[in-house]
Amino acid sequence: MYPTPEGKKDLWDPRRWRLNPLNILEGWRNEKEERTTGGYHASSRHGAHNTVLNSMGRVLNPSKMVNNYGGGDVRHANDQGRFNSEAWEAYAWRKAKALFENNAHMPVRWLSGRPNPPPANQSTWAVVMDFPNADVGITASANNGGIGNIASVSGVRVAVNYAADPAGAGLIAWHGQMYPCTVPPGGAGAAIPNAPALPQPGPPVGSNGQVVIIPAPVNWQEKLKYSLGLDY
Repeated sequence: MYPTPEGKKDLWDPRRWRLNPLNILEGWRNEKEERTTGGYHASSRHGAHNTVLNSMGRVLNPSKMVNNYGGGDVRHANDQGRFNSEAWEAYAWRKAKALFENNAHMPVRWLSGRPNPPPANQSTWAVVMDFPNADVGITASANNGGIGNIASVSGVRVAVNYAADPAGAGLIAWHGQMYPCTVPPGGAGAAIPNAPALPQPGPPVGSNGQVVIIPAPVNWQEKLKYSLGLDY
């Protein structure tokens, strides 16, 4: 609970409820994804199981955010985003993987974690997916030692690490990072701040460093799935 409109919405919007059966299922999947994938921490830092107070406390310095997965404090960040449901986190990652595969124009083999040793030709693909008018997450920034305005956002910034597949044609890919964010102005194709340079020396992947619009479906069944963060 937190004395803000977003904190109150966690209480009265069933899509955000921890006991929503869909969130229980997807929460289990999100936690498993994090625990079995090296270097990926979207769930512990940005997952919907974090209250508004705990999640937004990360922008305080020192951070007041507690890692509910592994214990201990989460390090300070000047900006912080939180998914509003476990379903939205799982859905966003599925859409990100599909988008990366469509952009790659070659076979993609997903790894459970970063290769060891890291490949010499590793690159990073980063985009901001915009789910127009959707209740994807909330975000806040540090403000004079406190928490700035907590706002609802429809964007998700995602990074995927990848390299040429040493076992054959195509790419290997693994988690980078993912969190809700404000969508940069300019619409589809607009540049995102602090995006990685065009991949070098790895193979190019389309839409790198850009805003990508994820259109909502049109029929009522698909709209229902979309509103809950389900794959469609």
